Amino acid sequence: MSINIAVSTGAFYPHASIKESLAVFANHGILAVEIGSDYAKSTNDIWRDIHISDIAHCNRISLHAPAISYGINDETLQVFEKINHLHQLRPLDCVVVHPDTVGDFSVFNDVDWPVAFENMDWQKKGFQTATSMEVLFTLVPKAGLVLDVNHIFTNDPSMVLVNDFYDTYSNRIAQYHVSGFKILHDALFETKQEEILAAVHRLDIPLVIESQVPDVPALLAEIQYIQDYFSPK
Repeated sequence: MSINIAVSTGAFYPHASIKESLAVFANHGILAVEIGSDYAKSTNDIWRDIHISDIAHCNRISLHAPAISYGINDETLQVFEKINHLHQLRPLDCVVVHPDTVGDFSVFNDVDWPVAFENMDWQKKGFQTATSMEVLFTLVPKAGLVLDVNHIFTNDPSMVLVNDFYDTYSNRIAQYHVSGFKILHDALFETKQEEILAAVHRLDIPLVIESQVPDVPALLAEIQYIQDYFSPK
């Protein structure tokens, strides 16, 4: 079975905008993408310039929602309006949310797009273990899980922690986030951390590359490294 690889526009952050990254992906035949708006400094400019022509080539699109204080407030309404607009341009396959920024999870129960909460890295104050995420799925039963194996590594380099997530949420995993770890989201073709890739147990679930790279050759090298790892030996 071949691996379903997607690439986040955050891979080129801060070297290129979301729109510029989407154009590069299109030019290199990258058909599955994640719009990485979690890097946005202001919600006012998120996806403002994205046109249907920027994403028409894609066969899968996920969106990493910005890190704001989600709840019953104006900022949440503004972001939801932008997500709804993008969802109307092209239905989103997954909207990724960092749970540590959410003040009121109930706002996600009535959305029209598929939402999934992501397990957090060592810098956050919670939602780093399978047990700590149980409350999310009680409050938002329809939500999926984005299993970030880099984040698991930052909390537990032995990667034993990943087994708890599979034992508890195997049928809830919507997609993976994958990258190496030295500082934050580093290229795996450079770090050679196969233990991170080994935590990807299900090849039928999309894998989103979040590794930050400086240019196209490095991105293509990262894609090839991951493809080679999962190729039949």
